[in-house]
This record gives sequence, structure tokens and C-alpha cells, in this order.
Amino acid sequence: MAKVIFFLLIVGAGLVFFVVKKDLINVDDLLRIVAFTDDGAAPTESGETSPFPSDDSITRPTFPMDRTLIDNQGRPLEASVLGKSNGSILVKRKFDQKEFVIALTKLSSADQEFFANVADYKPIPSKASLVAGRVARWNTNLSSAQKEATKYGLPIYLVFTGTSWCPPCQQMERSVFNSDTFRKFANENLVLLKVTVPASLRLSGLDAQLSAKFRISSYPTILLLDASGNSFYKESGASVDPVGHTAYIKQRIDQTM
Repeated sequence: MAKVIFFLLIVGAGLVFFVVKKDLINVDDLLRIVAFTDDGAAPTESGETSPFPSDDSITRPTFPMDRTLIDNQGRPLEASVLGKSNGSILVKRKFDQKEFVIALTKLSSADQEFFANVADYKPIPSKASLVAGRVARWNTNLSSAQKEATKYGLPIYLVFTGTSWCPPCQQMERSVFNSDTFRKFANENLVLLKVTVPASLRLSGLDAQLSAKFRISSYPTILLLDASGNSFYKESGASVDPVGHTAYIKQRIDQTM
């Protein structure tokens, strides 16, 4: 046992001599390596680590900021302020996460004074804020649907239907398209586009081109398109369950977009 300890001492001494002799690392470098924590952050004077340098010139974002807003009637609102522009602020209400634009003139004098000293900042609009209050209506041509899809960042829900002569189409119109479930879902998630097919099955113009492009042969047929007009989903046949239909359409959208 004594021989083993003696051998280890000799090896250790040799390594120290080798490091110092070759000047592979100096004491300051060694202390600097030891001082850094596992996450690579240098300790502050208090011993805590921070991923940021202590340079005061580093600009840190003002938004979003959590604040209890007071309106000009003295009512409080717990919110996260997302941005400020043109005398208004964009806020996300804490209790339900809904977004609103509030004019600074609607706030208390203290809040108005506070935001007067805050630089304008326009956040990237979230999907929720873009579609807030939107009411989806049926487009009748692809061009207008594409513009709407680009504006809101939503897919196009295209249906080829014959509501004047096709019983399954009429059934889907009543059960699904006229339901509150589908309307609410469309308001937040879809750009609607309808091609009405006559009993003669003879389409003309752009509607005929769309039918040929997507090889429509039965009614109703539903497609999901991106804003460029490319199809990523197609199904034929009527659905009479608005809850099931919207859930399935949402699943297809989530898998693609």
C-alpha cells in the first residue's frame, strides 16, 4: 500500500512539473476556468451567475411588460402590455389572454404620463390579434380568397357544392356550414371559398379551371389550400357533424401549417 501511495505522489509531482515547465497554462487561466460555472456564465460579485455582461450599454427590451393598468374611471386591469404605437397600446388581458388595443386617452393620467416616456414599439401581430373580431364570409373567387389568406395567415377552405340540386350538399349546408360551431371555427381558422356547381355540372371561366385542376368529380368536395392556391388536403362526401368535421379539419391544418 505504501508503494502505491509513493508511486502516485511521484506521478502527481511529475505532472505539475510538466505543466509549469512547458508553460501550458498559467495560474490566472486556471483560476478563470475554475471560476466559470457549468453553464458557462461568469459569477457576479454576489456569487450568483448571469448570462449577460455587466456592460450598462446593453439594451434590454421594454416589451412585453406586466402592469396593472388603471382606466380614466379608476378601474384596474391586470395585463401584459405588448406594444405601443400611435397613441395606443396593445395589451393581453391576464385572466383570459385576449388581446385589445387601448387608446392612451382611456387610461388614468398616471398611466398616460408613464407611457408618454416609453418609446413606440410595434410587436409582430399574433394570429389571435389578427383574427380578433373577424367574421368569415364565403368568397366566390380564388383571387379574393388568396388575398384574405395572405392577410390573416390562414388556409383556404374550398368547397365545390350544388346546393340547388344535390341532397348531400344541402344536408351539409344545413348541418355544418350554418352551425355556430363551424362559423366560430371559420372566424378564427379559415378563409372560406365556395364554388357553386349548377345541375348541368357545367362550370365556366375560373371555376371550370379550378374544377379541372383539382379533378372534381363528386359533390360536395372539400379542399384545403395554402395562400398560393396549392392543395394539401381533399375529401369528398358530406359531413353532418359540425364538431367532428371542424376537429378533423383542424387536425389536418395543424399537421401541415
